[in-house]
Amino acid sequence: MEITLVQGLLIGVVAAIGAIENSLEFTMLYRPLPMAAFTGFVLGDVPTACTVGAYTELAFAGLMPVGGASVPHGAMAGIMSAVLCISHGVTPEEGLTFSLPFAYLMQYINLAKGTIFSFFNPIIDKMAANADVKGLVRIHQLTLAIFMLVFGVTAFVCAYAAQDLIGGIVASAPEKLLHGLQIAGGLMPAVGFCMMLSIILKKEYIPFLIIGFVLSCFFDAPNALPYALIGLAFALFYYFFVAKSGNYQQEGDNDGI
Repeated sequence: MEITLVQGLLIGVVAAIGAIENSLEFTMLYRPLPMAAFTGFVLGDVPTACTVGAYTELAFAGLMPVGGASVPHGAMAGIMSAVLCISHGVTPEEGLTFSLPFAYLMQYINLAKGTIFSFFNPIIDKMAANADVKGLVRIHQLTLAIFMLVFGVTAFVCAYAAQDLIGGIVASAPEKLLHGLQIAGGLMPAVGFCMMLSIILKKEYIPFLIIGFVLSCFFDAPNALPYALIGLAFALFYYFFVAKSGNYQQEGDNDGI
């Protein structure tokens, strides 16, 4: 399907909302799955967008911008994976893989934006020394508006202005290349989940990991909701009967990151 000008502008609005949430981290709407779902709503195919958004969410689960680290932009990957699947007819696995260049593009744009924003530091220091609260608020609003504009314009250009170029690349891609991208896209959610486990997994949680693996592999369920409810039951049991009883002894500060 062809993305209209109005749909392209609405996708830019979705990206601008993601930029606000990426800065405030209040409702987590900037994550790949919500961004893909909103994009699917704009393009009229929410189920496909949620499917590829779930793939993208898992792939980016372990990529966290800790400290000053810069990582590929998951929100842009969520938006473009939905655009690629709905507009260009690729599979969710292929859509995830094709969306990675756009995630890296937004990463480098963010690096450039952060470099430019560093020039505001002397002005902000002077305002803080003079207790200029209104000036600090204006600077904050200005930088947030710039971030929204940059993210929105980038998403608009990638989704609407470059759709013919992207469509030509997808159409001319060899079948073997698409098959390889599909395999890579199928592996990436597992890689992302493993990256997350490498950060949060402790030996005390391994039994729950094994139980979840067995349930997901050897029991047939129509969707992931039953597994999520079983996980919730285990979490509540652990909280009420182990953690609150004082039998659980928290380890030192060396765990995790």
